[in-house]
Amino acid sequence: MSLKHNSKFYYLKPKVMKTKAYLTIASIILVAFAAVFWVQSCSKSVDPLVITNPTTKLFLKGKVIDKATKLGIANAIVTIGGITEITTNREGIYMKEIDITTYNEVKISAKALGYGLGSTEARINNGQITVNTITLKKLNTPVTIGPDGGKIESTNNEGFLNNKIELTIPPNAFSYNVDISVTPYEGIEVPGFAPVDFLNLVTVNLAPQGLTSNLPIKLSFPLPFISKVFDSLPIFYFNETFNTWEVSDNYAKIDTEINMASTDINRLGTYSLGIPGSYTETLEGYSESGSSLLDPDRSSTEVGWLAKVEYPEGIPDSVSPVWLKNVVSQNTYLGGGRVSFFDSTYTTINYLGSKPDSIVNNKSSKGCLIWKWVPQLCWRIIKIPEWVRVKIITPDGCFYIWVIPNWVWKYEYYDCGYWKCTHDQGGGK
Repeated sequence: MSLKHNSKFYYLKPKVMKTKAYLTIASIILVAFAAVFWVQSCSKSVDPLVITNPTTKLFLKGKVIDKATKLGIANAIVTIGGITEITTNREGIYMKEIDITTYNEVKISAKALGYGLGSTEARINNGQITVNTITLKKLNTPVTIGPDGGKIESTNNEGFLNNKIELTIPPNAFSYNVDISVTPYEGIEVPGFAPVDFLNLVTVNLAPQGLTSNLPIKLSFPLPFISKVFDSLPIFYFNETFNTWEVSDNYAKIDTEINMASTDINRLGTYSLGIPGSYTETLEGYSESGSSLLDPDRSSTEVGWLAKVEYPEGIPDSVSPVWLKNVVSQNTYLGGGRVSFFDSTYTTINYLGSKPDSIVNNKSSKGCLIWKWVPQLCWRIIKIPEWVRVKIITPDGCFYIWVIPNWVWKYEYYDCGYWKCTHDQGGGK
Protein backbone atom coordinates (compact mmCIF):
# COMPACT_ATOMS: atom_id res chain seq x y z
CA MET A 1 0.00 0.00 0.00
CA SER A 2 1.55 3.30 -1.03
CA LEU A 3 0.43 6.83 -0.45
CA LYS A 4 -1.53 8.61 -3.14
CA HIS A 5 -2.37 12.19 -2.36
CA ASN A 6 -4.00 13.42 -5.54
CA SER A 7 -7.54 12.79 -4.36
CA LYS A 8 -9.82 15.52 -3.04
CA PHE A 9 -9.04 16.72 0.48
CA TYR A 10 -11.48 17.86 3.15
CA TYR A 11 -9.94 20.77 4.99
CA LEU A 12 -9.99 21.37 8.71
CA LYS A 13 -9.34 24.68 10.37
CA PRO A 14 -5.52 24.82 10.88
CA LYS A 15 -4.27 24.82 14.40
CA VAL A 16 -0.54 25.05 15.11
CA MET A 17 0.70 22.38 17.50
CA LYS A 18 4.04 21.85 19.18
CA THR A 19 5.83 18.61 18.48
CA LYS A 20 5.31 17.16 21.90
CA ALA A 21 1.74 18.41 22.15
CA TYR A 22 -0.68 15.68 23.15
CA LEU A 23 -3.08 14.77 20.41
CA THR A 24 -4.68 11.52 19.44
CA ILE A 25 -6.06 10.94 16.02
CA ALA A 26 -9.32 9.85 17.61
CA SER A 27 -10.15 13.53 18.03
CA ILE A 28 -10.63 14.01 14.30
CA ILE A 29 -12.84 11.03 13.65
CA LEU A 30 -16.30 12.04 12.50
CA VAL A 31 -19.20 11.59 14.88
CA ALA A 32 -20.96 9.60 12.20
CA PHE A 33 -18.28 6.94 12.40
CA ALA A 34 -18.05 7.08 16.17
CA ALA A 35 -21.74 6.21 16.38
CA VAL A 36 -22.72 2.66 15.48
CA PHE A 37 -24.39 2.26 12.14
CA TRP A 38 -26.01 -0.89 10.86
CA VAL A 39 -27.23 -2.45 7.68
CA GLN A 40 -30.81 -3.62 7.77
CA SER A 41 -31.37 -6.92 5.98
CA CYS A 42 -34.61 -7.94 7.73
CA SER A 43 -37.92 -8.15 5.96
CA LYS A 44 -39.71 -6.35 8.79
CA SER A 45 -39.03 -2.91 10.20
CA VAL A 46 -37.29 -2.72 13.56
CA ASP A 47 -36.93 -0.14 16.26
CA PRO A 48 -33.77 1.98 16.49
CA LEU A 49 -30.79 -0.13 17.54
CA VAL A 50 -29.59 0.29 21.12
CA ILE A 51 -25.97 -0.82 21.57
CA THR A 52 -24.00 -1.22 24.75
CA ASN A 53 -20.28 -1.91 24.67
CA PRO A 54 -19.92 -5.63 25.50
CA THR A 55 -16.44 -5.32 26.96
CA THR A 56 -14.03 -2.65 28.18
CA LYS A 57 -10.92 -4.75 27.54
CA LEU A 58 -8.95 -5.38 24.40
CA PHE A 59 -5.61 -6.95 23.63
CA LEU A 60 -2.78 -4.58 22.81
CA LYS A 61 -0.75 -6.61 20.35
CA GLY A 62 2.30 -5.29 18.54
CA LYS A 63 5.58 -6.36 17.03
CA VAL A 64 9.33 -5.66 17.23
CA ILE A 65 11.36 -6.38 14.09
CA ASP A 66 14.91 -6.20 12.75
CA LYS A 67 15.30 -3.16 10.49
CA ALA A 68 17.33 -5.00 7.85
CA THR A 69 15.64 -8.41 7.72
CA LYS A 70 12.10 -7.33 8.78
CA LEU A 71 12.00 -10.51 10.90
CA GLY A 72 10.64 -10.47 14.44
CA ILE A 73 13.12 -10.11 17.31
CA ALA A 74 12.64 -12.67 20.06
CA ASN A 75 13.08 -11.78 23.75
CA ALA A 76 13.00 -8.02 23.14
CA ILE A 77 12.03 -6.14 26.29
CA VAL A 78 8.93 -4.03 25.67
CA THR A 79 7.86 -1.36 28.14
CA ILE A 80 4.22 -0.38 27.92
CA GLY A 81 4.21 3.00 29.66
CA GLY A 82 2.44 3.03 33.01
CA ILE A 83 1.19 -0.56 32.61
CA THR A 84 3.81 -3.29 32.43
CA GLU A 85 7.05 -4.65 30.97
CA ILE A 86 6.91 -7.80 28.85
CA THR A 87 9.11 -9.72 26.40
CA THR A 88 8.40 -10.66 22.80
CA ASN A 89 7.86 -14.23 21.65
CA ARG A 90 9.96 -15.95 19.00
CA GLU A 91 8.08 -14.05 16.27
CA GLY A 92 8.77 -10.69 17.91
CA ILE A 93 5.16 -10.27 19.06
CA TYR A 94 4.10 -8.84 22.42
CA MET A 95 0.56 -8.81 23.77
CA LYS A 96 -1.16 -7.40 26.83
CA GLU A 97 -4.84 -7.10 27.74
CA ILE A 98 -5.67 -3.55 28.77
CA ASP A 99 -8.74 -1.62 29.85
CA ILE A 100 -9.55 0.53 26.82
CA THR A 101 -11.71 2.91 28.86
CA THR A 102 -8.65 4.07 30.82
CA TYR A 103 -6.32 5.17 28.03
CA ASN A 104 -6.39 7.19 24.83
CA GLU A 105 -2.71 6.73 24.09
CA VAL A 106 -0.01 4.46 25.47
CA LYS A 107 3.72 5.05 24.97
CA ILE A 108 5.73 1.94 24.14
CA SER A 109 9.49 1.42 24.01
CA ALA A 110 11.59 -1.61 23.11
CA LYS A 111 15.18 -2.78 23.38
CA ALA A 112 17.00 -6.03 22.63
CA LEU A 113 20.48 -7.44 23.11
CA GLY A 114 22.73 -6.32 20.26
CA TYR A 115 20.23 -3.72 18.98
CA GLY A 116 19.49 -0.05 19.38
CA LEU A 117 16.37 1.42 20.95
CA GLY A 118 12.91 1.98 19.50
CA SER A 119 9.59 3.50 20.50
CA THR A 120 6.05 4.15 19.31
CA GLU A 121 2.57 5.03 20.63
CA ALA A 122 -0.55 2.88 20.72
CA ARG A 123 -3.66 4.88 19.79
CA ILE A 124 -6.97 3.73 21.30
CA ASN A 125 -10.20 4.67 19.58
CA ASN A 126 -13.73 3.34 19.90
CA GLY A 127 -12.77 -0.21 20.81
CA GLN A 128 -9.82 -0.42 18.46
CA ILE A 129 -6.07 -0.11 19.12
CA THR A 130 -3.61 0.82 16.36
CA VAL A 131 0.11 0.53 16.99
CA ASN A 132 3.05 0.84 14.60
CA THR A 133 5.64 -1.92 14.54
CA ILE A 134 8.86 -0.99 16.36
CA THR A 135 11.94 -1.32 14.16
CA LEU A 136 15.30 -1.86 15.86
CA LYS A 137 18.66 -1.36 14.20
CA LYS A 138 21.35 -3.97 14.79
CA LEU A 139 24.52 -2.54 16.34
CA ASN A 140 27.66 -2.60 14.21
CA THR A 141 30.29 -5.28 14.74
CA PRO A 142 32.55 -4.35 17.70
CA VAL A 143 36.23 -3.50 17.27
CA THR A 144 38.76 -4.62 19.87
CA ILE A 145 40.71 -1.73 21.41
CA GLY A 146 43.67 -2.42 23.69
CA PRO A 147 45.91 -0.27 25.91
CA ASP A 148 47.65 1.09 22.79
CA GLY A 149 44.43 2.82 21.72
CA GLY A 150 43.13 3.16 18.17
CA LYS A 151 40.43 4.64 15.97
CA ILE A 152 36.99 3.32 14.98
CA GLU A 153 35.14 4.78 11.99
CA SER A 154 31.56 4.34 10.88
CA THR A 155 29.46 6.02 8.21
CA ASN A 156 26.04 7.60 8.26
CA ASN A 157 23.94 9.10 5.47
CA GLU A 158 23.39 12.58 6.84
CA GLY A 159 26.71 14.39 6.41
CA PHE A 160 26.93 17.23 3.91
CA LEU A 161 30.59 17.02 2.85
CA ASN A 162 31.52 13.67 4.43
CA ASN A 163 29.78 10.86 6.32
CA LYS A 164 32.46 9.74 8.77
CA ILE A 165 31.75 9.28 12.45
CA GLU A 166 35.04 8.78 14.29
CA LEU A 167 35.93 7.57 17.77
CA THR A 168 39.61 8.17 18.57
CA ILE A 169 40.97 6.34 21.63
CA PRO A 170 44.37 7.53 22.97
CA PRO A 171 46.91 5.12 24.51
CA ASN A 172 46.12 4.05 28.08
CA ALA A 173 42.47 5.12 27.82
CA PHE A 174 41.74 1.48 28.65
CA SER A 175 44.12 -0.74 30.61
CA TYR A 176 42.77 -3.94 29.04
CA ASN A 177 41.17 -5.03 25.77
CA VAL A 178 37.61 -3.80 25.21
CA ASP A 179 35.19 -4.44 22.35
CA ILE A 180 33.54 -1.21 21.18
CA SER A 181 30.89 -0.74 18.48
CA VAL A 182 30.07 2.58 16.81
CA THR A 183 26.56 2.67 15.27
CA PRO A 184 24.88 5.75 13.73
CA TYR A 185 21.16 6.31 14.45
CA GLU A 186 18.99 8.12 11.90
CA GLY A 187 15.32 9.13 11.75
CA ILE A 188 13.09 6.82 13.78
CA GLU A 189 16.21 5.05 15.09
CA VAL A 190 16.97 8.12 17.22
CA PRO A 191 15.37 7.50 20.63
CA GLY A 192 13.17 10.09 22.34
CA PHE A 193 12.84 13.75 21.42
CA ALA A 194 15.49 16.47 21.66
CA PRO A 195 15.38 18.84 24.67
CA VAL A 196 13.01 21.81 24.36
CA ASP A 197 14.19 24.44 21.85
CA PHE A 198 16.66 22.03 20.24
CA LEU A 199 16.86 19.56 17.37
CA ASN A 200 19.02 16.44 17.09
CA LEU A 201 21.68 16.53 14.40
CA VAL A 202 23.90 13.48 13.96
CA THR A 203 23.34 10.71 16.55
CA VAL A 204 25.55 7.73 17.40
CA ASN A 205 25.50 4.78 19.79
CA LEU A 206 28.77 3.72 21.45
CA ALA A 207 28.53 0.30 23.07
CA PRO A 208 28.86 -1.17 25.63
CA GLN A 209 26.65 1.32 27.40
CA GLY A 210 28.27 2.98 30.42
CA LEU A 211 31.85 1.78 29.85
CA THR A 212 34.18 4.45 31.31
CA SER A 213 37.64 5.33 29.98
CA ASN A 214 40.70 6.35 32.02
CA LEU A 215 41.40 9.25 29.63
CA PRO A 216 39.12 11.38 27.44
CA ILE A 217 38.35 9.86 24.05
CA LYS A 218 37.51 11.98 21.02
CA LEU A 219 34.12 11.69 19.27
CA SER A 220 33.73 13.42 15.89
CA PHE A 221 30.49 14.01 13.95
CA PRO A 222 30.02 14.99 10.30
CA LEU A 223 27.83 18.09 10.00
CA PRO A 224 24.64 17.85 7.89
CA PHE A 225 25.01 21.46 6.73
CA ILE A 226 27.71 23.97 5.83
CA SER A 227 28.63 25.77 9.05
CA LYS A 228 28.85 29.53 8.62
CA VAL A 229 27.58 30.93 11.92
CA PHE A 230 28.39 28.24 14.51
CA ASP A 231 31.81 27.61 16.02
CA SER A 232 30.52 25.03 18.53
CA LEU A 233 27.36 23.03 19.23
CA PRO A 234 25.98 21.31 22.35
CA ILE A 235 26.28 17.58 23.01
CA PHE A 236 23.29 15.53 24.23
CA TYR A 237 23.50 12.25 26.16
CA PHE A 238 20.56 9.82 26.14
CA ASN A 239 19.47 8.62 29.58
CA GLU A 240 18.06 5.13 28.97
CA THR A 241 16.60 4.91 32.47
CA PHE A 242 14.28 7.87 31.92
CA ASN A 243 14.20 7.74 28.08
CA THR A 244 15.20 11.39 27.79
CA TRP A 245 17.99 13.41 26.23
CA GLU A 246 20.17 15.37 28.65
CA VAL A 247 22.23 18.41 27.68
CA SER A 248 25.80 17.58 28.74
CA ASP A 249 28.45 20.04 29.88
CA ASN A 250 30.42 19.34 26.70
CA TYR A 251 30.36 21.34 23.49
CA ALA A 252 31.64 20.08 20.17
CA LYS A 253 34.09 22.37 18.39
CA ILE A 254 33.55 22.80 14.67
CA ASP A 255 36.36 22.41 12.16
CA THR A 256 35.08 24.35 9.13
CA GLU A 257 37.76 22.93 6.81
CA ILE A 258 36.51 19.36 7.13
CA ASN A 259 32.97 20.31 8.22
CA MET A 260 33.05 18.17 11.37
CA ALA A 261 32.37 18.75 15.06
CA SER A 262 34.43 17.03 17.80
CA THR A 263 34.12 16.62 21.56
CA ASP A 264 35.79 14.67 24.39
CA ILE A 265 33.84 12.03 26.33
CA ASN A 266 34.68 9.60 29.15
CA ARG A 267 31.86 7.06 28.98
CA LEU A 268 30.16 5.14 26.22
CA GLY A 269 26.46 5.50 25.44
CA THR A 270 24.19 7.26 22.95
CA TYR A 271 25.26 10.79 21.97
CA SER A 272 23.81 13.39 19.67
CA LEU A 273 25.02 16.68 18.27
CA GLY A 274 22.37 19.30 19.05
CA ILE A 275 21.37 22.58 17.47
CA PRO A 276 19.00 25.38 18.61
CA GLY A 277 15.76 25.03 16.73
CA SER A 278 12.17 23.84 16.75
CA TYR A 279 9.72 21.59 14.97
CA THR A 280 6.00 22.23 14.63
CA GLU A 281 3.16 20.54 12.77
CA THR A 282 -0.55 20.94 12.15
CA LEU A 283 -3.35 18.73 10.89
CA GLU A 284 -4.68 20.35 7.72
CA GLY A 285 -7.03 17.84 6.13
CA TYR A 286 -7.78 14.30 5.08
CA SER A 287 -9.05 12.23 2.19
CA GLU A 288 -11.15 9.10 2.78
CA SER A 289 -9.34 6.29 1.04
CA GLY A 290 -11.03 2.93 1.60
CA SER A 291 -12.44 0.23 3.85
CA SER A 292 -12.13 -3.51 4.35
CA LEU A 293 -14.08 -6.13 6.26
CA LEU A 294 -12.09 -7.88 9.00
CA ASP A 295 -12.06 -11.54 9.92
CA PRO A 296 -14.56 -11.98 12.78
CA ASP A 297 -12.65 -15.04 14.02
CA ARG A 298 -9.50 -12.99 14.61
CA SER A 299 -8.68 -9.96 16.75
CA SER A 300 -5.80 -8.31 14.87
CA THR A 301 -4.43 -7.64 11.41
CA GLU A 302 -1.32 -5.92 10.03
CA VAL A 303 -1.07 -3.42 7.19
CA GLY A 304 2.00 -1.95 5.50
CA TRP A 305 2.16 1.50 3.94
CA LEU A 306 4.64 4.18 2.87
CA ALA A 307 4.54 7.73 4.19
CA LYS A 308 5.48 10.65 1.95
CA VAL A 309 7.19 14.00 2.51
CA GLU A 310 7.55 16.95 0.12
CA TYR A 311 9.15 20.40 0.37
CA PRO A 312 7.00 23.00 -1.44
CA GLU A 313 9.70 25.69 -1.20
CA GLY A 314 12.61 23.35 -1.82
CA ILE A 315 15.62 22.50 0.36
CA PRO A 316 18.45 25.00 0.99
CA ASP A 317 21.59 24.19 -0.97
CA SER A 318 23.66 24.05 2.23
CA VAL A 319 21.51 21.44 4.03
CA SER A 320 21.64 17.64 3.70
CA PRO A 321 18.32 16.40 2.26
CA VAL A 322 18.76 13.06 4.05
CA TRP A 323 19.16 14.72 7.45
CA LEU A 324 16.17 16.96 6.77
CA LYS A 325 13.95 13.96 5.99
CA ASN A 326 15.28 12.16 9.05
CA VAL A 327 14.61 15.06 11.42
CA VAL A 328 11.02 15.15 10.13
CA SER A 329 10.80 11.38 10.53
CA GLN A 330 12.04 11.57 14.11
CA ASN A 331 9.78 14.43 15.20
CA THR A 332 6.48 13.97 13.36
CA TYR A 333 3.88 13.04 15.93
CA LEU A 334 0.41 13.58 14.50
CA GLY A 335 -1.34 10.87 12.54
CA GLY A 336 0.05 7.84 14.33
CA GLY A 337 3.52 9.04 15.28
CA ARG A 338 6.94 8.54 13.74
CA VAL A 339 7.38 7.11 10.27
CA SER A 340 10.29 6.43 7.96
CA PHE A 341 10.33 8.05 4.52
CA PHE A 342 12.85 5.49 3.27
CA ASP A 343 10.95 2.34 4.26
CA SER A 344 7.44 1.05 4.85
CA THR A 345 5.60 1.55 8.12
CA TYR A 346 3.76 -1.48 9.48
CA THR A 347 0.68 -0.98 11.66
CA THR A 348 -1.07 -3.62 13.76
CA ILE A 349 -4.84 -3.13 14.08
CA ASN A 350 -6.31 -4.67 17.25
CA TYR A 351 -10.09 -5.00 17.11
CA LEU A 352 -13.12 -6.85 18.45
CA GLY A 353 -14.09 -9.71 16.15
CA SER A 354 -17.12 -11.75 17.15
CA LYS A 355 -18.50 -9.83 20.11
CA PRO A 356 -19.77 -11.97 23.02
CA ASP A 357 -23.27 -10.47 22.82
CA SER A 358 -23.72 -10.68 19.05
CA ILE A 359 -26.73 -13.01 19.38
CA VAL A 360 -29.32 -11.45 21.67
CA ASN A 361 -33.00 -10.60 21.53
CA ASN A 362 -32.98 -7.20 23.15
CA LYS A 363 -31.26 -5.07 20.55
CA SER A 364 -34.68 -3.70 19.68
CA SER A 365 -38.14 -4.11 21.16
CA LYS A 366 -39.49 -5.96 18.13
CA GLY A 367 -38.48 -7.32 14.75
CA CYS A 368 -34.95 -8.65 14.47
CA LEU A 369 -33.94 -11.43 16.86
CA ILE A 370 -30.35 -11.89 15.77
CA TRP A 371 -27.84 -9.11 15.40
CA LYS A 372 -24.35 -9.84 14.18
CA TRP A 373 -21.32 -7.60 14.68
CA VAL A 374 -19.46 -6.95 11.44
CA PRO A 375 -15.86 -5.81 12.13
CA GLN A 376 -14.64 -3.37 9.51
CA LEU A 377 -11.55 -1.22 9.07
CA CYS A 378 -11.56 2.19 7.37
CA TRP A 379 -8.63 4.39 6.45
CA ARG A 380 -7.96 7.89 5.27
CA ILE A 381 -4.92 9.81 4.05
CA ILE A 382 -4.13 12.79 6.24
CA LYS A 383 -2.07 15.84 5.26
CA ILE A 384 0.21 17.42 7.87
CA PRO A 385 2.05 20.70 7.14
CA GLU A 386 5.24 20.88 9.22
CA TRP A 387 8.13 23.30 9.78
CA VAL A 388 11.79 22.73 10.65
CA ARG A 389 13.42 25.85 12.11
CA VAL A 390 17.09 26.30 12.97
CA LYS A 391 18.11 29.45 14.82
CA ILE A 392 21.14 31.24 16.22
CA ILE A 393 20.99 33.10 19.52
CA THR A 394 22.46 36.60 19.46
CA PRO A 395 22.92 39.21 22.23
CA ASP A 396 19.80 40.93 20.89
CA GLY A 397 17.70 37.76 20.95
CA CYS A 398 17.81 35.30 18.08
CA PHE A 399 17.16 34.92 14.40
CA TYR A 400 16.39 31.96 12.22
CA ILE A 401 18.91 30.57 9.75
CA TRP A 402 16.39 28.27 8.10
CA VAL A 403 12.65 27.94 8.16
CA ILE A 404 11.91 24.93 5.98
CA PRO A 405 8.25 23.99 5.43
CA ASN A 406 7.26 20.48 4.37
CA TRP A 407 4.11 18.43 3.81
CA VAL A 408 3.73 14.94 5.22
CA TRP A 409 1.10 12.40 4.15
CA LYS A 410 0.25 9.43 6.39
CA TYR A 411 -2.45 6.80 6.64
CA GLU A 412 -4.87 6.87 9.55
CA TYR A 413 -6.85 3.71 10.39
CA TYR A 414 -10.07 3.66 12.37
CA ASP A 415 -12.89 1.36 13.42
CA CYS A 416 -16.03 1.51 11.25
CA GLY A 417 -17.65 -1.78 12.25
CA TYR A 418 -21.42 -2.09 12.50
CA TRP A 419 -24.30 -4.29 13.72
CA LYS A 420 -26.23 -6.21 11.05
CA CYS A 421 -29.65 -7.82 11.40
CA THR A 422 -29.36 -11.41 10.14
CA HIS A 423 -32.76 -12.88 11.09
CA ASP A 424 -36.21 -11.72 12.24
CA GLN A 425 -39.28 -13.17 13.97
CA GLY A 426 -40.94 -13.96 10.69
CA GLY A 427 -38.02 -15.99 9.37
CA GLY A 428 -36.78 -13.33 6.98
CA LYS A 429 -33.07 -13.09 6.22
